Amino acid sequence: MKCVILCAGYGTRLYPLTKFIPKSLLPINGEPILNKIVRKVEEINEIDEIFVTTSEESYPQFEEWHKAYHSLFKKKIKLFKNTYFFKKKKLGGIDAIDKIMKKYKIKDDFLVIGGDNLFDFKLTQAYNFFKKVKSPTIILHKLKDKKKASSFGVVTLKNNIVVEFEEKPKHPKSDIISTAIYFFPRKHLDLIEHYNKSPHKGDSFGNFLRYLHEIQDVYGFVAKGIFIDIGNLDDYKKASKLEI
Repeated sequence: MKCVILCAGYGTRLYPLTKFIPKSLLPINGEPILNKIVRKVEEINEIDEIFVTTSEESYPQFEEWHKAYHSLFKKKIKLFKNTYFFKKKKLGGIDAIDKIMKKYKIKDDFLVIGGDNLFDFKLTQAYNFFKKVKSPTIILHKLKDKKKASSFGVVTLKNNIVVEFEEKPKHPKSDIISTAIYFFPRKHLDLIEHYNKSPHKGDSFGNFLRYLHEIQDVYGFVAKGIFIDIGNLDDYKKASKLEI
């Protein structure tokens, strides 16, 4: 099994912190956010390789990160520079995953994680669920305050199957949000290439799964514990106070 951690975003909502430091490399309690994500990934024994996507601009900083920390981790880590452009617009997560699959001839199940996620729940619980359903699976989080769901991708479930996606709705129908953590089975890898070649809206893996659930079952696993999407300065300050 492979893992892709998406770290190529520019994090403009965290300016000025991210003007010179990639969001995934910002420190939380003395270490980069990315370190904490890698350690969570390492809970899954079946994962033998981790790919970290970067922008062309931030690649040198991730190289320094890799030199400084790779020996601390059990899994092999490779950096993947997302240098592909279309009409002067940088292509995003789904394109990077497609290129990684082709370059390294990946035929495995894989896990995709946004590089700005901070959480304390065990990924092994979600992985066991994924192995049981053998279908694309989104890791979800239940909010205490439904009103805050309007800042996230909101999911409605029925029998653990996603029946509706809402992207940052003004009036959320659910208090369950996507965490930008996804498990994807090897048997559906061709759908990523097909989607990447077809006209579509949005290039994130979340957009791909919204498309996918219209043609087949996509499952949701509601993880219990702390989850923070570090999208702005307030989120970063909140995350910095947590012992995760």
